[in-house]
Amino acid sequence: MPSPRIAKNMTDGCYFLTFTVNHWVDIFTSYTYFDLLIDNLKFYTKQQKAKLYGYVFMTNHIHLIAQCSNTINFVRNYKSFTSKEIIQLLKTDNRRYLLPIFNNNLGGFNIWRSSNWPVYIESDYFFEEKLNYIG
Repeated sequence: MPSPRIAKNMTDGCYFLTFTVNHWVDIFTSYTYFDLLIDNLKFYTKQQKAKLYGYVFMTNHIHLIAQCSNTINFVRNYKSFTSKEIIQLLKTDNRRYLLPIFNNNLGGFNIWRSSNWPVYIESDYFFEEKLNYIG
């Protein structure tokens, strides 16, 4: 079954997004990882003029509510850059043993699952519901 995707004609909408670590591995176990995630959110929201209404970081996934002119690019860029940075952190904090789990057998690593489970926010009620859920 294919995963939900952001519709190309609705890329500038407000979305509730979930980014999940492959195999649900608990990677985000220290402030170093949380700092990496938030710093990159700040960078991409500024660079792509995205509005970030709320977010929460868990040990193996992220929920956020975001809106920008091109949500597809925002998601792709964020996941791509953070993946590279997370690999470097795993190498430097003695957690190299996790790297084989994320090896894509093509000379790289896939930290994030390819699905983002985007849910288009169509109403104030739904927006408040999701904001309360992550808040």
